[in-house]
Amino acid sequence: KTRLAKQQCKLFCAQIEKDFPHIRGTKGLLLAGGCGGGKTHLTAAVIHELAEHLIPCQFVIVPELFARIRARFNDWQEEKEDPLENIKRAPILVLDDLGAEKMTELVRDQLFLVVNYRYNASLPTLITTNIKGADLSRNLGSRTISRLVEMTLPVFVDAPDHRFEMAAEKQGDILARGWQERC
Repeated sequence: KTRLAKQQCKLFCAQIEKDFPHIRGTKGLLLAGGCGGGKTHLTAAVIHELAEHLIPCQFVIVPELFARIRARFNDWQEEKEDPLENIKRAPILVLDDLGAEKMTELVRDQLFLVVNYRYNASLPTLITTNIKGADLSRNLGSRTISRLVEMTLPVFVDAPDHRFEMAAEKQGDILARGWQERC
């Protein structure tokens, strides 16, 4: 069920490996689908493959990043370095679990700065999300979505939640189904 997504990730790697360091303009991927379908696993595999070819990449769990940024602003802490600078400039960037963070005006603005920088610099970006199109657009705002549409190729990952499948194996099918019905 993830064959198309795997194929697109392999094509992305092949393109980057062939063109590196001249990768500006390479279209990224936006992997969308339900929880536990393997989106993060696929992007981690991309990062691993590219790292084997010494291509620098950065993997960012978006909710964790913005929790740190909110804490910094809430505590009025001055950091020597803007935490977004390295993320914005990474040759290859994975933004994992985009849309899962609590979307405040501050978060929306900071996310726009990252996406806009990468858009203007034509840097390849891989994104995972389990938020559907209309909700993602509402959460992130039209300016950010407009850029992501041009920067990435959307790929739907249609796979069952592997965590429920693993729970069924460990806990028994009836218990796992009970969890799945609650979620």
